[in-house]
Amino acid sequence: MSLFPENEVQAASSDAEKELLLTSLLPLEGFLAGNFTLTSARTEGDVALFELLPKASLPIGFRREDGPFALTLEGDHACLSAELFDGRLRRYYPDYRNYEYLTREGYAVHKSVSSGVGKDRKEKAVRENCFSFFRCTESFLSDGEAVRRYVVSVFAYMRSGG
Repeated sequence: MSLFPENEVQAASSDAEKELLLTSLLPLEGFLAGNFTLTSARTEGDVALFELLPKASLPIGFRREDGPFALTLEGDHACLSAELFDGRLRRYYPDYRNYEYLTREGYAVHKSVSSGVGKDRKEKAVRENCFSFFRCTESFLSDGEAVRRYVVSVFAYMRSGG
């Protein structure tokens, strides 16, 4: 399922309607590509919260959950939440075909790294298990550029469907 499932977007019947629909979604494309200001990055319990201010007005509001992530967009405000796993965040890799999931370790590694691991301890990675963990530290949360890269990578994961 993509960020905007086809069955949830009403079909435009004319070229003018199609152009209007595409034009109105361009700010959303920019937002998902990183056209936002990070206003807050913090943890609350077992969740990391990233408050975002889109740089262009977005024409829609929605909530989308995908695995450990939830994105809520309301007016000129967006919030991305990410589940924490023992104080760690998941970083997903978009090219999962080049990774293998290590079943005992619980994360994915590139095939070039997993060549020495026994076949009984690994399997082909799929979108949902092609990740590694990293610590969600105060240092990470206070590094605006690192957080921006992380948020954009989460958006890419959510857009890749499932």
